[in-house]
Amino acid sequence: MTRAGVGRRRSDVRLKDPPRRKAVTPVLMAHPTTLRHLVRSYEKARAAHARAGTKESGRRLEDAMYTLCVSTGTRTAEDALTAAGRQLAAAEGAAAGPGGLATAV
Repeated sequence: MTRAGVGRRRSDVRLKDPPRRKAVTPVLMAHPTTLRHLVRSYEKARAAHARAGTKESGRRLEDAMYTLCVSTGTRTAEDALTAAGRQLAAAEGAAAGPGGLATAV
């Protein structure tokens, strides 16, 4: 009488692959106050660059755009402003209690 696997080398035994887990990517979100500040900074830098048009104002605009994009997980200013608007609206909705009344936190 022989048992299954007897006489086999360990390298001959085929183990089942573990089930694959779906990758979960954590999403960091800027605090609403910080996000509002970043949007205002971008808008001020954009207006200043439209007025002055200097290298310095252009660099400030690029810095503001980069920071806003990183904070919203986007690559363009338009997408960053859209994402910021959605995040701020969601934060304001979450702060509202039943019937849309703001609750103390």
